[in-house]
Amino acid sequence: MSVSKLGLPKARSMTRPERQSFRDERLDPAYVNPKDGPNFLRLNSDGADWIADNIYKGQIPEDVSCGDMLELAEETYALTYNIKKRQVKEEKNS
Repeated sequence: MSVSKLGLPKARSMTRPERQSFRDERLDPAYVNPKDGPNFLRLNSDGADWIADNIYKGQIPEDVSCGDMLELAEETYALTYNIKKRQVKEEKNS
């Protein structure tokens, strides 16, 4: 189901300053060394919360499920880096 059908905003890419702030918070998986940073699930959860609070501020319903918020965050990240859904699936299966 598309996240926009759940009362969530349509996913958009981060702006350059937003992307830099995301990196500065050490939430961008492309810039976090797995040996030195949080585990994947924590990084994913914290990143989704940051995206909700900073990219879609005031647009996320309080009762949104974790899974739906994670989906919106994943779409946002993919749009930011122009990652195609096929690439994401291939990387997850690697």
